[in-house]
Amino acid sequence: MIIILNISAEKFSLNGIPYFKNFMPHVVSGKLKIVNVYDTSFELSGLDIFSNYSVDGVVFSSLAALQNALLPVIYTRNSLNFESDLPYYNQITKENGITNAGLKKTFLAGWEWLINNVQYINTGDIEITFPLASTGKQRLDRVVATNLNTFIRIPGAESISSPTADPRPDNTIDATFVLVTDSEVNEPTPPVIGDGKEDKVNKNQPNGYAGLDSFGKINFSQIPNLTTDNISEGVVNKYSTLSLVMSYVLTGVSFTVGTAITATDTVLSAFGKLQKQINDLITGKQVIDEQIEIIGNSNVLNAWSGKTVLFTANCTITVPATLNNQLNFPFIVYPGVTVTWSITSPFSWVAPPTPTVATADLVFGMFVRKLNSNTVSVNV
Repeated sequence: MIIILNISAEKFSLNGIPYFKNFMPHVVSGKLKIVNVYDTSFELSGLDIFSNYSVDGVVFSSLAALQNALLPVIYTRNSLNFESDLPYYNQITKENGITNAGLKKTFLAGWEWLINNVQYINTGDIEITFPLASTGKQRLDRVVATNLNTFIRIPGAESISSPTADPRPDNTIDATFVLVTDSEVNEPTPPVIGDGKEDKVNKNQPNGYAGLDSFGKINFSQIPNLTTDNISEGVVNKYSTLSLVMSYVLTGVSFTVGTAITATDTVLSAFGKLQKQINDLITGKQVIDEQIEIIGNSNVLNAWSGKTVLFTANCTITVPATLNNQLNFPFIVYPGVTVTWSITSPFSWVAPPTPTVATADLVFGMFVRKLNSNTVSVNV
């Protein structure tokens, strides 16, 4: 028999040995032990059945009754001038399984849990029905264990995406969460067994937890050697450095579009547009003073722009239906040569060109399309 006596406001005795009131009852699988509230590895008694405890000469008829009588005898927040509250245990101590059948989940008999350090158990199966969510919506339902030895469902608010659970009621603990859509009731989440606290032996160990330094920070030695290969790039801070950017190749660049560059263009598309514009300029504008000799009938060609055209034989020169904007070129009619000018719609002459008749001298002239209009002039 474990005999506990209330000595004073600050002390109690266990089997005749006095202790300060900084201990608490801890229940595991229907048995009870007494541990220090500040270091639970310090145990005054091992796990034992409730009927083996006597408090001030009374043996209690249930574990819950023993706990209620034991707590004020072995604990006070004024002990040793500590100001902390009693760390009541609220936890699942034994999980006995959940079965699924359509919209129903059944919590099998034999679950055990603590609420405010009082143990509860469901002696029979508890069946809970989860109605489907409205069309196009989903819901996160919470299931809690109560101080009435049962489980209840706390339905969450329905939403189109990312549903959240409603708050947990007082004097309950979480047993599981269930995502419900408009077509199915998903599997329950696994319950957390025990208090969920890490054991100190797991500090700085594989699959354990990282300890903090004197500044409350994770020690640098516990931080993995992360690289940009295993960290997702953020929205603001990018990994690209100047040297990397300058070495990027223009894979996929296209030179088919030569329109004006806009603020929505990528660097790759902007380079492609610039090169296309340069290519068009090179094609349409040749080096001044390059010469072309015409010895027969011909259309005016875009390739003549900026060159000196030499008419050395009688010919008819026709303005075609399409020409580059601002096309112009100087020309020379050789002595004894007649050049007849013809024009095609939509183009028209600014004034009828002066026919070039055979003369004994060279005749100099200029062909000009005005900007991007459809008017053309020939001056000699």
